[in-house]
Amino acid sequence: MQKIPKKDVMIVGTKVPAVSKFKLPQKELRMDIGVRNPYALANAALKEKIGWKDLAHDKRDEVFRRAFKKSLKDLFDPDQKSLSPVYACSAASPCPAIGWANLASWLYHDKFHGSDPVQGAACDCYLIAALSSVAWTCQRGVITKDEATNPGYYTVKFYDDMANVTATIGVSKNLPVISNNLVYADSSTANETWPSYYEKAYAQLYANLGSNPTTTQLIDTLTQATLNCLCNGGNPLASLYHITKPSPYNYTTKTTKYPATDYSDASAMWTAINNLTSGNKTIYPAVAWTYPDKEHAAQSLQMTTDAWNWADYAGTTIVAQHAYSIFGTFNDTAAGKKYIILRNPFGSDQPDPSIPQLYTGSWSYTNKFYKANGVWNQTIMEPTPQTINLGNRDGIFALEAEAFRAYFEAFGWVK
Repeated sequence: MQKIPKKDVMIVGTKVPAVSKFKLPQKELRMDIGVRNPYALANAALKEKIGWKDLAHDKRDEVFRRAFKKSLKDLFDPDQKSLSPVYACSAASPCPAIGWANLASWLYHDKFHGSDPVQGAACDCYLIAALSSVAWTCQRGVITKDEATNPGYYTVKFYDDMANVTATIGVSKNLPVISNNLVYADSSTANETWPSYYEKAYAQLYANLGSNPTTTQLIDTLTQATLNCLCNGGNPLASLYHITKPSPYNYTTKTTKYPATDYSDASAMWTAINNLTSGNKTIYPAVAWTYPDKEHAAQSLQMTTDAWNWADYAGTTIVAQHAYSIFGTFNDTAAGKKYIILRNPFGSDQPDPSIPQLYTGSWSYTNKFYKANGVWNQTIMEPTPQTINLGNRDGIFALEAEAFRAYFEAFGWVK
């Protein structure tokens, strides 16, 4: 993978490591975001598909200790990143060695859903969160199948910002497996593989940023070195730009990133995010990412570490250095609290954060889908009212704005 020049930047007096030369219209992005799905990683380490939903918390920890000799909380200890296999850019985090297999599956069951993409054992939460946000707002994917031109290949278009070209990558049905189970991206819908094909194509793009040709690249399998590029870290807003700039979305007019501390308080920040919604649901694909650790968070909030009164980043709270999708907002006027609706790309295997700043009731929103610039896409479906039980274990949760501003370094969107 092309080496990206790095330097230190200052955010509200805090030295934050490693930003890339990837430039969006406003600000440079920190490109070391990346955490693995610990459940998929344990599956790969133990070479079996574990029924996580049926396991109690203590039984889950037994599995993690069997796979890694660490508890779930220890895996996500930000002070032990170099020793933990879950973090990108650490000595302990190469991608698992895999085989390739053509699994009995379909591209998608009925439509592309925001809750479909589930992260696997690669450190590419930045990609899976972006995919989820695109499916949530746009419904349709940009992956196609052209049997006349390239039989047996699914075609994906990305924009390579370094080479200034639209890269067209065709991928075969062969997918990375261990014991005939998917190792990397999967779908919450059984036997659905569109997130897996997207990730396979993105690995090829990411490994060759700056040198992607304009002619279609047809990929059957990938080398381990190419797959490992997914584990070097990235940024979900950069991935949104790669995914959405090509036709048919063409989100090219503006790409924005805001540190949460740009706002005077949590209410002002919530209002900015709420302005990205209609009927409580995001109009534009939007993502957010967390600080590397509580020290960076406390310093950016201009407080001492001792004054940090939130739960420390850990596997059962909010994950450090991790990417999330933003699905919408909720104003609980009765309780006087404002919430941001987020999705963890780990999917339904991961319990919702065990912190008090969650809303666990029902969230209602208007289900509409959009094209570029927040224009309603009338060709997809009529607006329909929907309700999600935020108490379900499905990766979707509502976090108080004050807590979001404390845990999350920044958020961004394309439009």
